[in-house]
Amino acid sequence: MAESLTLFEQGRLIEAAVLLHAHREKTPPTPEQLAEMLGLSVEAVHHVLHKMAEIGAVRILSGAFGDRVLLDDYRRIDELEGQDAKPGIDDEVAAFQAAQALKNEETAKRFAKDFIDPKKQSLKEEVAAKLADPSKMKKADNPLDAMFKKKG
Repeated sequence: MAESLTLFEQGRLIEAAVLLHAHREKTPPTPEQLAEMLGLSVEAVHHVLHKMAEIGAVRILSGAFGDRVLLDDYRRIDELEGQDAKPGIDDEVAAFQAAQALKNEETAKRFAKDFIDPKKQSLKEEVAAKLADPSKMKKADNPLDAMFKKKG
């Protein structure tokens, strides 16, 4: 059934199911109740609900007893018209692969023989400068000195 419906049509069905369930049961429905009422898979209902939540048509309330669905602005469902009904993960997969490639490249650089970490290099230079000229070293005050200071 879900394959033949557009995202807009699924959104309108979910809108009607939310209103009907709220009228009959006097409570907002869960996504599982909507899926059962409409004969759709729970995953398909979650997908459409998240699309509807993105545009502000519904609000998904998370609580101790599960998620509940409330209608916010039913007129915004019209914005779903013409959008793909299938979840598009191709863009997310491409972004993930690009991030992984960047991370792998960074790791390969770190294990190269000629890699010099700029932070470590600056620390080494700072310590070498302090050791070369002891006057640059700041002596920390010992808090016990004030307690056991000889009066006199």
